[in-house]
Amino acid sequence: MTVSDGLVELIQEAKKLSTASDGLFNPATGKLTALWEFHCGKEQCSEVPYPDEVQRLIDEQVAKTIAGHPSMDDLTIKGNQVSSRNRLVKLEFGDIIRGLALEKGIAHLADIGVSNAMIDIGGSARTMGTRGDHDWWIGIPDASGKHLIGSIENIDDQAVVTVRAFDQSFGKGDLVYRHIVDPRSGLPVRDVLSVTVMHENAMVANASAVALLAAGIKDWKTVADSMDAHKILMITKDGIFYTSPAMEHIIHWKQGIEHQHLVP
Repeated sequence: MTVSDGLVELIQEAKKLSTASDGLFNPATGKLTALWEFHCGKEQCSEVPYPDEVQRLIDEQVAKTIAGHPSMDDLTIKGNQVSSRNRLVKLEFGDIIRGLALEKGIAHLADIGVSNAMIDIGGSARTMGTRGDHDWWIGIPDASGKHLIGSIENIDDQAVVTVRAFDQSFGKGDLVYRHIVDPRSGLPVRDVLSVTVMHENAMVANASAVALLAAGIKDWKTVADSMDAHKILMITKDGIFYTSPAMEHIIHWKQGIEHQHLVP
């Protein structure tokens, strides 16, 4: 397929980030996300999976996709021609598009002579310079995105990105699934609701947050080290806030907020 220069750039960066995450960030597994119909609104989808249908998806379609090992390494790029050696590859870039937009926006502002700016897209922000006589600060949302639990101050030329695994209720018994899928199992992530990452590059922050959602509290350090992302806040399904050592030093908590440390 012939694609634009911008999409070639996005695919190339996504390949690097997928490798760094050891496949936990894997845009090539878009079929898994599509199977859960997260792209559909209630008015668009006539049916949603019931428990037995979910099990069938897991046993048949998800298993088939996982067995085929779709990955970004299946892609070949020659100029603007992109091809795949694996027919199970379906590209779904998700939140990384937001990171790319933030980086492009800041670069454009710099090109036209702007020295001080902040761009905010849905709670994810990229800054440069200062806000008048003061440094930029960014509020940190809870897992719902509706309330602030703290802020990060003294920010210059950094991105602060939050990726949330929104709840989606399907079928009987108000079963809840989350819209970010673990590429290893084909199942929506379960244990972590939200991840905030501060990094000098918004795309890296986005991809790291997605990978950390899948990795969870137990394996966060391995992913953080491999993706060079160390300023991290994770919120679990139990409502517990965890901070990495590097994040602990820069976050200012709202009064009354309790938190725990991520074990290195």
